[in-house]
Amino acid sequence: REMLAALNWRMHPPTALQFVLNLLEMLPSSTLEPSVKDAIIEHVRPQVEVAVADYSHVTQNHSTVAVASLLNTLELVDERDFSISARCSFVSDLIK
Repeated sequence: REMLAALNWRMHPPTALQFVLNLLEMLPSSTLEPSVKDAIIEHVRPQVEVAVADYSHVTQNHSTVAVASLLNTLELVDERDFSISARCSFVSDLIK
């Protein structure tokens, strides 16, 4: 509380993209190759940018935008790069 008071409560919440990056960190490193993870981030980024720039999405939490963008992108990933069972496990962890 003292630190926040010292900062005059000028704190910024995490962005939708930061939520995506944090969610991807939940995956075990053995689940995704770094190149696949980078490709996911590059596909998520424009979706997040469009969503946060669209006034109709202003009321959505950044975490909601992040999960929606991430789920959209995961549909594009080849099963050989991210297995169906690993996806199901990941999505299950997201909704807990």
